[in-house]
Amino acid sequence: QSFKVSGFYIELYTQGGVQKSRMAIQVDQFLVFSGNTGQLPFVFENGELKLAVANIGTVNAGLLQSLNGKMKIDLNNGTIEIFS
Repeated sequence: QSFKVSGFYIELYTQGGVQKSRMAIQVDQFLVFSGNTGQLPFVFENGELKLAVANIGTVNAGLLQSLNGKMKIDLNNGTIEIFS
């Protein structure tokens, strides 16, 4: 008796005279895993991307902040703050 939107989209479109392609998935939770449901290394849910492990070469960011709010590194202003 209820309706839920869910979908997978593939689109070809033209922007500024250039043909482009786009793919989108509309779901409540998007996962990438190797079959072991006990470990979910890549989860997108409620507007938040969660990575269990990240091996990143270069990060371009403005602010790094701990989940508990006790440490903040402001990369744009060159400051590090630690709260007790």
